[in-house]
Amino acid sequence: MITHMKSTTKSSNLFDRAGIFISSLCAVHCLLVPALLLLAPVVGSLSWIEGSMAHQVLFYSVFVTGVIAIYLGYRIHSDTKPMILLAIGLAIVFVGTFLAHDLFGHWSEYVINPIGGLFLIWAHYSNHTKRHLAQHKSCNTCVHTH
Repeated sequence: MITHMKSTTKSSNLFDRAGIFISSLCAVHCLLVPALLLLAPVVGSLSWIEGSMAHQVLFYSVFVTGVIAIYLGYRIHSDTKPMILLAIGLAIVFVGTFLAHDLFGHWSEYVINPIGGLFLIWAHYSNHTKRHLAQHKSCNTCVHTH
């Protein structure tokens, strides 16, 4: 049981860190692209960084890492808050990635996606914290340094 918990914890921690990184990358991408597009005439074509393929790859990346991390964390802490935050974040990023352009105009995705990214980061941070606290409750004799 302890070995299984350690393995699940390491995996969940890895996916939480990856999820935070990818969600941050997504938010930074959406914040920087408008500025980079202003430089496009100077630097050349930046269509690859603005294109829908980049947004779709980022969406599927945050989706997969988020679902795996939150699932593994839930198995340890049994708290639904990270799951709810993940669902909100994924819904917002989904709208920003696949619907915002047609519904609200081209630049709306650069406002919507960073908001979703913040929810995803919050979900992973919450999952990480709750998992860590659950591990402390389950050990009576171990000494942890922070």
